Amino acid sequence: MIETENKVEKEVLPEAQTDGATVQEKPKENTKQDNMEKNQDVPKKKSHLVRNVVIAAAALCVVGYAVSGNQNKNKLSPEKTDIIEKLKENTSLQSEYFEQWDGTNYSFYKGDDWEVRYSEENVSVRIAEPEIQECFSACIGTDELGNDGTFAYRFTDNDINIYFDTEIPEGNLTIVMYDVGKDEYTLMIDGDKYTITDELKDYLDQYGLREIMLNDVNEFKDDLSSMDLTTQDLLKLDNADIAKYLEKGK
Repeated sequence: MIETENKVEKEVLPEAQTDGATVQEKPKENTKQDNMEKNQDVPKKKSHLVRNVVIAAAALCVVGYAVSGNQNKNKLSPEKTDIIEKLKENTSLQSEYFEQWDGTNYSFYKGDDWEVRYSEENVSVRIAEPEIQECFSACIGTDELGNDGTFAYRFTDNDINIYFDTEIPEGNLTIVMYDVGKDEYTLMIDGDKYTITDELKDYLDQYGLREIMLNDVNEFKDDLSSMDLTTQDLLKLDNADIAKYLEKGK
């Protein structure tokens, strides 16, 4: 009996009658947990949107930085441009391509007096000096020295190279190197370096070769000074800078 009565009550509850009217079942109210779940869906959608915007903005920044970096890399500074233009106003700028090592040298010629040369390895000035031919012709015993009447002064090393291509008893002489700071001469013969004999050092000192070459270097520096330049200014450039400058002018 108890079980039956309970069963009937359960069946009547969904549609209990009051004064002949049917009482409809109440809509299910949202629980606190339901509201929390709904509220959690909205931030998720917003967070996805915010994240996508941030990623897009970051990507634009990276692209913008890369483009800007590329442009700056290919752009000469005003200081370098000024140095090149001061040289150009007083010299003739020429380039020479060497196929064997796929490189280009750039030179600023001041008539037949000197040539500032930029290669991939260094920067130097080649100065014309007829005394070189006379000095070494007398001690070597031949006019066939393979020298073009110039020597090269290298700013960074503070040394002088005199280039030859001539045979001497010891082999093929290609370079006479002079260290200005140490007052030392070295010979390059068949690709090897040798110190010079005391007799040759005495001969070169008596001839005054050191003084002749250093006087030429000082005159070159005076020329630079008249252009409002120094050797330190020249060292701020390399051949890649000059290539950029010429490309810009095309």
